[in-house]
Amino acid sequence: MSRRKVQAVVGLAMVSSLLLLSCAPAAAPTPQKAAAPPTTAPTAPPGVTPKPAAAPTATPRSAATVASTPAAAGGETPVYGGTLTVSLRDNPSTFDVQQAATSSVVTTVTGAYNTLLSWDSVDHNKMTPDLAKKWEVSPDGLVYTFYLEEGVKWHDGAPFSAEDVRYSLMREKEPPRGIYIYARGMLEPLQKVEAVNANTVKVTLSRPTASFPVMMTMGTNSILAKHVLEQKPDPRFDVVGTGPWKLKTFNSGVSIELVKNPAYFKKGLPYMNGRMAYIILDPTTRLSAFRTGRVLLDAMDHEPPAVDTIEATMRDVATAYRIPGVTTTANPFIGQTKPPFSDVRVRQAVNLALDRWEFVRVISPGFYGVGGYMSPTGAWALPEAEVNAQPGYAKTGPAKDAERELARKLLAEAGYPNGIDFDLETRAQNEFVNVAVWLKAQLEKAGLRGTLKPLESTIYYDHLQTSNFPIMSSSNGQDADDPDLVFSSAFVKGGGKNFGKYYDAEFDKLFVEQSSSVDPAKRKEIVRKMQLILHETIPYPVLGWRNRTLGVWKKVKGFTPWTTNIKSSAFGRHESTWLDPNLAPK
Repeated sequence: MSRRKVQAVVGLAMVSSLLLLSCAPAAAPTPQKAAAPPTTAPTAPPGVTPKPAAAPTATPRSAATVASTPAAAGGETPVYGGTLTVSLRDNPSTFDVQQAATSSVVTTVTGAYNTLLSWDSVDHNKMTPDLAKKWEVSPDGLVYTFYLEEGVKWHDGAPFSAEDVRYSLMREKEPPRGIYIYARGMLEPLQKVEAVNANTVKVTLSRPTASFPVMMTMGTNSILAKHVLEQKPDPRFDVVGTGPWKLKTFNSGVSIELVKNPAYFKKGLPYMNGRMAYIILDPTTRLSAFRTGRVLLDAMDHEPPAVDTIEATMRDVATAYRIPGVTTTANPFIGQTKPPFSDVRVRQAVNLALDRWEFVRVISPGFYGVGGYMSPTGAWALPEAEVNAQPGYAKTGPAKDAERELARKLLAEAGYPNGIDFDLETRAQNEFVNVAVWLKAQLEKAGLRGTLKPLESTIYYDHLQTSNFPIMSSSNGQDADDPDLVFSSAFVKGGGKNFGKYYDAEFDKLFVEQSSSVDPAKRKEIVRKMQLILHETIPYPVLGWRNRTLGVWKKVKGFTPWTTNIKSSAFGRHESTWLDPNLAPK
């Protein structure tokens, strides 16, 4: 099928906030040493609709009394003490944040680390210093100079320095043997990192990169300790960071406990004594833990019926959030290193067989929305009408039947008139298996017959990283609603999440062109062309975009829920979060 010619329809006024952030000033403002936390219950960020969530059905457990701090601006006084309890829906396979594949690590263990730059704890679109107290950018956009905080210590007491930054970033750029770095594709423009002195780092890029400052806020780009990695290149579950929290205990399959770092370089933070993450795989049990107050924050996506329950039964004590179009998709990865799926016609047949409208209606109503290759609620997405006109997006009925008939013809044209038998792999957890069962039934309607094979988590990640699968029913947490980060990770050759080994020369060429562009309208047009290439060549079909849902007890203050994966590490750090001892559960 030939590549379609398209006309550009670009809104000249469209400029994303992340693009604006990439044009950093010569020097960033010095960070507040003791940031005042928000003074109200969780505040909804842009695009988020909070719904207040009658008393819990079970008596909450008691909480320890906490001590008051000096008065803070805004009307409420934050207090020290207490332990924030959260739930995780999966068991981490590593605490190495640069190798982390699950959100359980990003939202938990990254609190033990810092990044060069971060995000304001209230204003989701305000970039702030972190380990770098200020930074400068050369006029040509090729050289970034970061001036680091002084006197920072690692958790083991060793001094932090610019050499740690150099070593950490180069580990991602050139991973040691056996180390799989998911962010390595986005750091492709990184040419050289120099420790100018103990507190100054100079980063030289091979080309201007619009989103480089954003990359430096990512939890997966946290700065790790050189002296630790030199002794143990694959630290697994060893955690030595500079962050507000120190790892105390990890009971695999049960819990992760972090305690306050008393030597944290941001004076006065954190407020709480610790954080406890309970690993609860079953969604019904997770909901019960939240309703009884054993868990104060469930940030791992209640399914909508559970959120309905929170809103109906806990309105006085908790808030439920519904956040549309976060940067996570449900999708089957397609292995493209060998036949039959190396043939674009076969991948097009897979795409045409799938009824996305049935998926969002049947699999988990309200949990997913239909969209293309960029978040449908973000600045870079194709217009809704244009996405819905792409192959594979026909709605249930005669139009969908016609697409499936075209899929059979494509298979025959590719040399498979009797269809194809293959292994359909998936992660052996209910939510993944449920999608895989639906996917199997959909593909069979076009002559693509999959044998379902659930995999234990370790094998699942091994198959992804080695591209050892025909089709893998999965999901993909995009790093941010930004073309540099999404495309470099999932679609550019060598990307850390390009699990199917997709490659299109024109796409890669356009990627460099858009990344280097300083003209927002021009970049928008290039990104549009790139999305149309993806719709034509099908690296993988997007089934739907997740709508994040979470519950937060009103006791939790100084916290606002995140809307994108890129910022989950900043808001999941909880350095400014505090617990009100006067509110339930006590």
